[in-house]
Formats: sequence, structure tokens, C-alpha cells
Amino acid sequence: MVWLWCVFFALLLEGRRRMTGPHLRPTTPGRHTTEGQPTARARSGADDRDAMHRGTAELVLPSGAAGRDHVVAAEWWFPDGDELGVVWLQHGFARQPRHLAGLAAVLAAEVSAVVVVPAISSRFATASGYWINGHRMHDAIARLFGEDRRRLEASAAAASGHQRTALPEPFVLAGHSAGGNLAAAVAGRTVAIEHAGGLAVDTLKGVVMLDGVDRGGAIGVALDQLTGMHDRPVWTIAAPDGRCNAGGRGTALLQGARPGRFVGVRLAGGTHLDAEGTGSGHIARLACGAPPTENVDALRALAVDWITHLLADSPGDARLAGTKAGTTSMVGDARATTL
Repeated sequence: MVWLWCVFFALLLEGRRRMTGPHLRPTTPGRHTTEGQPTARARSGADDRDAMHRGTAELVLPSGAAGRDHVVAAEWWFPDGDELGVVWLQHGFARQPRHLAGLAAVLAAEVSAVVVVPAISSRFATASGYWINGHRMHDAIARLFGEDRRRLEASAAAASGHQRTALPEPFVLAGHSAGGNLAAAVAGRTVAIEHAGGLAVDTLKGVVMLDGVDRGGAIGVALDQLTGMHDRPVWTIAAPDGRCNAGGRGTALLQGARPGRFVGVRLAGGTHLDAEGTGSGHIARLACGAPPTENVDALRALAVDWITHLLADSPGDARLAGTKAGTTSMVGDARATTL
């Protein structure tokens, strides 16, 4: 257990050290109403990519039974031109949106999707229950894609400088580490959230976990909910089992719940930080290992391809989706083994 606490404090320190960096600046102070109207400051340009622009805005999460709203900062990335859908991209435990800024920019530009990366607390002792592995947080996010969608659209509008009023309906939930656990848990909850005369799950196209780390069996519970008419692809790009991904527990749960189906790949020689790439930071690299460049590139290539096909309702055409378990394929210079 000592190594678990060492990893936790290393990631926490890295996250706190970077949380006021250039990719997540505080939003302009302002009032918040129960209608979910945020304040924001928009800005353009990121990672030398010209195919998108980005902005930061407050995102007001619905209260549910808690009785009061919860506000988080969210980094938004908007593609230029047509938009294929929305990608909720969640950072990991004790991390910040800036750690996934490189991946968010790639997804916005190459998938042509609106990407939102919210800053969610990892303080599990918070009385509100709004933390990255909290059930209340998962319920609130699911409602953003259903009965409280206006709150998500209000945040996007503010981040874009009020140049938009709506978001495309199709969406994919993605997340790294504990963010993968969140993505799966939220997906499971969409089966009970009303939206436009149906359910929020009706516009959910799939889940992409980036070496997701399960907590309390949440991934397994979500997979039990995503069955029958609510069945959706749940795929992972996993790293080798290690201390930073809890021995690959999230990947094992996914494999066990869907035997005989394509559930993703494992990148050989990678680390738990492959999704963060150069944004991971020195302390996290000391704890979890430096992500190899070829694996970072492979993860991004697969994430772009998979999310594009999920949003286009063609998951069967996604790269490697037709390969059998145990098949090893080259993705650029990286080796990917089908789970």
C-alpha cells in the first residue's frame, strides 16, 4: 500500500503545481444562477493548430437531490467548420485539463468534434460528493447530456464568446485513468436520464477509456447498464499493468464483462501517462514512467480514428476493431495487442 500513497501524493503535487498554468486560467468572477449561466473568457489558438479555437468557461453542474449547484471550470476546444459531435474528455485523479491539452487539440482538429475538458476535484473527503469518483458527480454529468443540456450549451456559448447557441447531439465520453472510470460510470447513468422525448443514451455513441482505473466496481456496474437496446461500444487504449493503473483493474473488468467482443488494445512498452504525452510533468513521470513518443502518437491516432467512427455510427470500421484477441498490430512505430 505504500507505493499507492506515493503515487497519489506525486500526482496530487503535480496537479496542484500546474493547476494555474496557461491551459487552465481562472475564469472571470461572476454570478451563477440555477439556469446554469456561466462567465467566461474566450481565447484562440493552441498547440500551433489552426483547425480549431478554444476558450475557458464555467460549467454549472445540476444539483439533483443535493439542493445546490456545483461550478467547475471547463476548457473548450472548437473545430473550424462542420462539427461531428461532442467529446467529453476527462483528466485523471489529481490532474488538470492542461495535462490533456495536447490530446484535446488533436481531437478537435482531426475528429472535427467539440471537445470539453472539465476541471474536476479529486478531493474525496469533500462533503458535497462532487469529486471525480463520486456518484453525485457522475449523475450530474449524465444529466448534462439530457434534461440539463442547456447548462452544457451555456458553457460552450460563453467559451466561444457567445458565437454559438447549440451543440451537436451525438457525443462520446472519454477519459484517462480515473477519468476513464468517470466516463464509463456516466455512460451507465445515461440510460435513466430523459432527453428530447427519449433518453440521453440515445445520443451516446460510445466510451473510450485511456487506461481507465476502476474504483469500487463502477466500470462493471456501467457495463451491466449498457446492455440490450442500450448497448454501446466501450473501448480502452491500455498500458501494461502497473502501480499507476492499479494493476490494470479497469481493463480486466472490461474484458471480463464483454468476452468475445472487441474492447480495445494494449500498447506495448507504454506507461499510464501515454494519454498525457509531453503534458504529464516531471513528478508524474517519476512516479509512473515517461511515455514513449511512439506510444503517445499511437494513442492519439487510435483515439482520433475510434471517436470519428463512433460519432459517425460506423464502429465496425474503426481501426483494429475487426481483429481478434491476442492479435498484435503496428500503429505507427508502436505495437498494439488486441485485448
